[in-house]
Amino acid sequence: AGFRRERYPGLIRAMAGAKRGYLPALTTYFLKLGPANLSGPLDNDIDRQIVSSLPCQSLRLRLEQIATLLAEALAPQLAARPGAPLQFINIAGGPAMDSLNALMLINDRDPGLLRGRRITIDVLDIDAEGPAFGTRALMVLQGENGPLAGIAAALRHIAWNWRDQQSLAAMLQTMAADDPILALDNVLCSPHSSSGSVEAGVALRKGVIRNVVDALEGRQPKSVVNRKELNAVKS
Repeated sequence: AGFRRERYPGLIRAMAGAKRGYLPALTTYFLKLGPANLSGPLDNDIDRQIVSSLPCQSLRLRLEQIATLLAEALAPQLAARPGAPLQFINIAGGPAMDSLNALMLINDRDPGLLRGRRITIDVLDIDAEGPAFGTRALMVLQGENGPLAGIAAALRHIAWNWRDQQSLAAMLQTMAADDPILALDNVLCSPHSSSGSVEAGVALRKGVIRNVVDALEGRQPKSVVNRKELNAVKS
């Protein structure tokens, strides 16, 4: 009978329809939501099983870790520079949920750090749907009694093919000309948590295999979060 996407639940249809070598921004985001947060056409047994799988739970955990690392790194810098503008640049950032979650963590821990400063989230992405969703999410978060109520933050989509690495430097220079903060030498750069591209998926699998082989052959794995504890065990 052949494969017909319309017969399958939402996430399977979306993944089967990814013809350009990467998942759409919102599909990647939905994979990070967890089974309890699915709604509408995604609220079904198969899609809940998909987002409950280890790979999707790993995406969800990594989003949490990136947001936490961003918040912890930014807090002391924000405290040292009251009122200074804050700029996020998300390459292939989709709805920019790592930036939004980082802002919520900062505001929850110390509300004074974000008030009185201009906050901009620039998303460099092919897909306009993800940034549009992020813009709407930010407006909800800034609503009355929301976790970012009273915070002057804005999200801007900049159409850019993130596969075109050669033009990235020129793009950032153009942005720096419009916004002097991007030309400063103390701008904080952070990794983005996306893994929706084919290249990222291949690199992720190779990294996991390399770490396992290194451990089995008695070498210290390259990617270790708690390296201090690992060294203590070896000694």
